[in-house]
Amino acid sequence: MKALVKSHAEGDDTRFYSVALQVAAGAARSGQNRFAQDLRDLVDTLRERGSDQAARHGRPVPVAQPRGELAQLLTVIYPQARLSDLSLDDEVRTRLERALLEQRQSDRLVSHGFHPLRRLLLLIGPPGTGKTMSAHVLAGELRLPLLKYFAERLPATFAYAGIEVEAQGLFSGVRGRQIAGRFTLIGYTPFAYGTTEQRESWRSLIATLESTLRLHRHQPGTLVGLADYLFDRTGGMIGSLSQLIRGAAILAVGDVEQIIRDLLDVVPVDYAATRATPRRPHQHTSAAGKRL
Repeated sequence: MKALVKSHAEGDDTRFYSVALQVAAGAARSGQNRFAQDLRDLVDTLRERGSDQAARHGRPVPVAQPRGELAQLLTVIYPQARLSDLSLDDEVRTRLERALLEQRQSDRLVSHGFHPLRRLLLLIGPPGTGKTMSAHVLAGELRLPLLKYFAERLPATFAYAGIEVEAQGLFSGVRGRQIAGRFTLIGYTPFAYGTTEQRESWRSLIATLESTLRLHRHQPGTLVGLADYLFDRTGGMIGSLSQLIRGAAILAVGDVEQIIRDLLDVVPVDYAATRATPRRPHQHTSAAGKRL
């Protein structure tokens, strides 16, 4: 009975019906078959009626107690922070104290035909200046719930990929400055091919891609031996290299079952690769036949 009352008070229909069916099962085991059947029929009827009403009108969910899909979008907390916990500029503190006073005296103001002047507060400022903490303090002082987007409190790191985001104005303007304080940029560039270490890194990448091939006649190391050629074709870009090798592998399946230079020659590279300028330094040959 306690579970029934609690689930009903919380508006948790799923839990309420589950407990009711457990009661019906217990009644059936004790020989109260008629009561058990009536209770099961009542649950089925209420479920159908609830589904019909939800389909027509939907049921409002208290924002301060989000459930279901709303719980995935919002998180509700009841902060314990107080104004004395916050170090603020004197002017900001005074304005917050005024806002708190008006909210605490709202009933008295309404009784005299007035309303609090500050019904909306917009906390503005650069990142890390105490805006979020001030919101916690206001909610804590007034004993009100603090609503936040769930994504902001999700314990995860999000990785985004973009091209020339700085040049496109992602971090410009007011909104840009705000999100700039939450991002760590990691720059990526095509592979270089000038030093011995850079060439080894390029060959290692090719070897990794080559190891994934499932061509019956392909000889391991063939593509690594074409590292210079593959760099010239792709400009050192991983995506272009992958597309070139994949394209050649598709042509080889059911035919030669291996990737050779002639097969790679007939595979077109993507537009990005055609625009890339290879950074592999050209090696000149002297009259004596030695590379310089």
